[in-house]
This record gives sequence, C-alpha cells and structure tokens, in this order.
Amino acid sequence: MRVALLALSLFLFAPPTFAGFGQDCFFPLRNALAQLKSSITQKHEVSAFENVKQFEDSFTKDRGLRNYVSNLGPEFRAALDRFASKEAAHYLDAGGGNGLAIRDLFEILKPKNAKATLLAYESKASSSATTTVMTGRFIENIPNGELPKSDLITDVFGPLAYSGEPHVVLSKYVNSLNEDGELFLFLGSSYELFGKTNRIITANKEVLSLSDWIERIPGLEVTSTKRRFKDEFTEFEVWSLKIKKKKGETVIIPDLILLDFKPGAPPTMLLQETAVSIATRADRQRVANAIGSDVKVQLSNLGATQFLDAFRSGEFTHPLIKRIKRLRSTDSWLNVTRAPSRIIQEIQEKQYDFSDASIFVKLAQRFMRWSASRIDPKRFQYSAFESADSVKAFSNVSLITDYYGDFMTSLRPTEVLSQYVQSLKKRGEIFLYLGSGKTGFGATSEVVLKSGKRVSLQKWLESLPGLKVIFYRGGYRFLSDWTFVRISVKDPGKVRIPELQLLGVGDSTPDGARSAVFQEKP
Repeated sequence: MRVALLALSLFLFAPPTFAGFGQDCFFPLRNALAQLKSSITQKHEVSAFENVKQFEDSFTKDRGLRNYVSNLGPEFRAALDRFASKEAAHYLDAGGGNGLAIRDLFEILKPKNAKATLLAYESKASSSATTTVMTGRFIENIPNGELPKSDLITDVFGPLAYSGEPHVVLSKYVNSLNEDGELFLFLGSSYELFGKTNRIITANKEVLSLSDWIERIPGLEVTSTKRRFKDEFTEFEVWSLKIKKKKGETVIIPDLILLDFKPGAPPTMLLQETAVSIATRADRQRVANAIGSDVKVQLSNLGATQFLDAFRSGEFTHPLIKRIKRLRSTDSWLNVTRAPSRIIQEIQEKQYDFSDASIFVKLAQRFMRWSASRIDPKRFQYSAFESADSVKAFSNVSLITDYYGDFMTSLRPTEVLSQYVQSLKKRGEIFLYLGSGKTGFGATSEVVLKSGKRVSLQKWLESLPGLKVIFYRGGYRFLSDWTFVRISVKDPGKVRIPELQLLGVGDSTPDGARSAVFQEKP
C-alpha cells in the first residue's frame, strides 16, 4: 500500500525531467547574408510551393463575404458600404479560392458598375463580365502592370500567410491600391495567428511580429484590430489590419530574407531585413544594462524562498538543495544574479517559507522545510556577483547558479556559459534558470543553427556536445510553471559551445528579461 501511494504521489506531483547532451558578436555576417540572399529565396520559393501542395486539403476555398466580415471586423463592414457607394470601383480578392466572397459582393451589395479580380493559384471560378479570374501563378511572380488598380483589396488566409516573401506580397498590394483605396489583411486567429508567430528581425536589431512590422512601415496608415473572443471551452484572438496609403508620403517596405520556414497551414517563418546595420559591443552592452535594470526592479526583494523555489522540480524533488547539502568546506558556490540578494543570509537564519499551498501539499511543505534547514553555509564558501565576468577569477568551483544573471540578461549566452564551464572543477555543476516554461527567456529565445534549422535556446543547450544537460520543469503546467537546466561536464575533450551572434532582441518576457534571436557563426 505504501509503495502504491508513493508511486501515485511521484506520478502526480513530480513533473518529468528531460535529459540531453549537449564569444558572441553583436552583428550578423554581411558575407553570409549576401550569399543567403540569392540562395535562400530560391530555396524557400520551392518550400512555399511544396507547403501549399502539402496542406492543400486544409485550405478553405469557399469563404463567403460574411466570413470575411467576421474575420476582418467592423472596419471592413464599413469599407464595403464605402465601396458600394462608389462609381466603377474595383475589388481585388487575393487568395479568394472559388470566388464566393466576390459573388456575395455583387449579389448582396449590388455596387454600381463595379469590377472585381479574383487571384487564386487554383480556383473553380471562371471569368465573367464583372470578374477577372487570375490563376496558375503566385502573386510574387505577377508583374505590377498586370494587377489592376483597386479601391478595395482583401487577403484572408491568402498569399501573405503562405509566402516566404511577405515584403513582395505587401508591395504588390500597395502598388495596386488607389490613392484612397483600402487594404484589409487577416492575420489569423487562435493557433493560426501567423501575424504574431511570424517574426522579423529589423535592421536595428529588434525582433517584431509580422503585425508590428507592418504597422511600422513608413508611408502606410495602419489600423490594427485585435479582438478577443471566449466560448464555452477557450479564449482566442482574431487579428486583422486595415491599411491606407498616407497622402504625399513614400511607402518604404524593407526587403527581407527568409531565415527559417516551418511548413504548416499556415507556415511559421523567421525573416530578417537585408539592410543590416553593424552594431557595436557598446550598443549590446547598453541594451543589456537596460535589461539588468528592469530585472533589479522586478526582483528588488529577492530572498531565499523565491530563489530556492526557482530550482525545485516536483513536490519532493529539489536538485539544487540536494547539491548544496553535498558541499564541503573546500567547495565554493558562486551565485550570479542581477538582483540584490539576501539569499545566503536568509538561508543561514532559516528565513524561508515553504507554506504556499498552490505549490506544495502539506507533506511536501514539511519535507522542504526540513530539507532546506539542513543547509549549513558554514560548511562551504559562498560568493554572489552581478556579472559573470567576476567568475573568471575563480577555478575549481563546485557549484555555479545563475538566477536572472548574465546568461539571461547579458545577450552573450555562449560567452557566459563558456566561462562557467571553464571555472568548474571535476564533477562541478551549473544551474541556469530559464524562466517560464511557455513564455520565458529559454522558451521564447531562439537559435538559428548552422544547418538553417531554428530551435529554442533551451533545446540548443540540451544539444551541446561534451556536456550533460538535464532540463527540469517546476510548478504545474495547467496553472503556471518555470524551467531550469542542470549542467555538468560529461567529456571534457568533446565540449564544444558554438559561438552565437545576436540577430535581434524581442519583447520583454514575464521574467523581466527580453527574448532574443541568435545565430550560430559559421
């Protein structure tokens, strides 16, 4: 009976761990980008075509006008009334499938002397007196002169969602738009929210969603609509953009190259502006200092309880406490954190609190209090630093912890990790906090590998040769969770930590750090 209860408690309360094996510069390599520009475009044009064919059965080619109104929102409904009131107006529906939306437009609104163009790679629709059907070509390959000047343009899961060259697609739309015309782009909903998941690295090193990138394009007046809906089971968002040309201003749409393309309906992409500026280490340091300042504010009251909880996995599993208790008088523990810390003082005075019922069951609360109480700071040498650079003065270190330290905030993770590994003694260990399991630094930061594949920073860590990297998840996935890794040297002769260059810095994470995109240097 006791064995059964123990097995049940481990199943319910111990989230799984996953084992894996596994000098930064701030600017992308111009030569690499020059080579990629010619080769990647052709490569991903093929990928885009294959993606369309692969997911052809998933496409809905019979969306009517009511579906467009539902997806594009009240701004589009008002635009339809303006269109219907014009004389001899023209409507371009890109990716309109079998043309139901155009048919509904003429049958329901009855616009005066209006014409329409349906653009679809494949369609059952045929040209008529009012409608021209263009098939068999992607919009990227259609000369501007063949696309009619239009008063209203729509793209609802059309070319913008599937093209590896969204800048070209957008340019085609803008060039086809009359001076007072309106362009409506549907950017997805729920798990198909490609306006959010497709990301662009700008020339000034920002990582933006496709939606935010379009909103910043000079010469365009962009109205963003983000509606939230809730049904019986879930909440979801619907995103769309209304675009007009600003009078008297030149529209400047930056060229992009495709860094990563994950097939899907729609696919997920990472792109980069080709007008790459060279940033200095001082620029990177300035951004890192700002991140560190934000973290200091967020963790101004950091104490032993919050720190120890960050490295717990499961109700009764706490690898960091277990490791600390194994330290001896000749062993050193270096803790790198940007936040002012009372950690060791509160551990020494046993001022920690494991009574949070949302984290622990009562038996686990007692176990954690007992386990933490056996930590004796007099038995080891403890030092705390704000920067990993201070670690260079140490060797033969038994334990290194990084909690909101330089690994998360300095924008130079390989340099920091390399320093930690070099400072370790044999059988020493590193604990790196990675933040929230879904929206934290480790999960949202990405690495573009030499192969061109894109992985999360967490997955990249787990793949490093010569190192034993164990991934831990704490908390409960259905409520909230956090993650960290435990690193030791498995084979000193095979340790290889590829140098990463920073491509761009994204939004702030709930952890207070900033997500980032890195690329392995050739």
